[in-house]
Amino acid sequence: MSEGSELLELQEADYKLLRLRKQLEELPERAQLAEIEAKRVEVQKKSEQVIRMRAESEQETDRLQNEGSELRAKMAEVQQLIAQSSDYREVAALSKEIEGLAKRAEKADFEYLKTGERCEKICDVQAQAEQALSALSKRHDELLTQLEEQKKLLLDQARGIKAKRDELVKNISRELLERYDRAVAAKNGVGAAYLEGDHCSGCRVQLTDGQLAKLRKESEIATCPYCHRLLVMLDIGKR
Repeated sequence: MSEGSELLELQEADYKLLRLRKQLEELPERAQLAEIEAKRVEVQKKSEQVIRMRAESEQETDRLQNEGSELRAKMAEVQQLIAQSSDYREVAALSKEIEGLAKRAEKADFEYLKTGERCEKICDVQAQAEQALSALSKRHDELLTQLEEQKKLLLDQARGIKAKRDELVKNISRELLERYDRAVAAKNGVGAAYLEGDHCSGCRVQLTDGQLAKLRKESEIATCPYCHRLLVMLDIGKR
């Protein structure tokens, strides 16, 4: 195989490696994992808010329950004083006090019930958030497994191509490799092209008969006058 053919094989290997790297970077699982993680952060924040709301609601429920118990205990004490008193005015004052305590107890009981209902709703929301987090975590793990499998497949392909590339490099002169590397850096990974009829396969520009004659006289490996890639002067037609 001529050095020009070796160069084209090298370019093909490098182009395959370039595509594999792009595939690795653009694996759909990466974007899906990022989306899942963003959702997890969002749900986690809401879950933390719900937990705080539940704690506050439970504290309020306990306070109202204690307040109701204290008021009923106070009413029992006042009722006992009424039973022990024979003073009309004292009994009237104590009876009025019991009425006030009863109203306060009734209000505390009503608020206790409402707070309890609110607490139940908060518990339901918390359960939903926990279920959502569990589902997101499960999906995250599934995607991570898929990502690792896809990465392994692509990396295995890349190792095979890299091994072939290393063999090709051994048959190409250092000077030509340096020219090729410069062209690759300047042309986004495609540094070598071939003659396709009277066109450069790299830039697709048609060369004149004079240009073709001049380039063929120079060497098997020339430089395209338009895109400045290395141009292998072998008319290999459509590839």
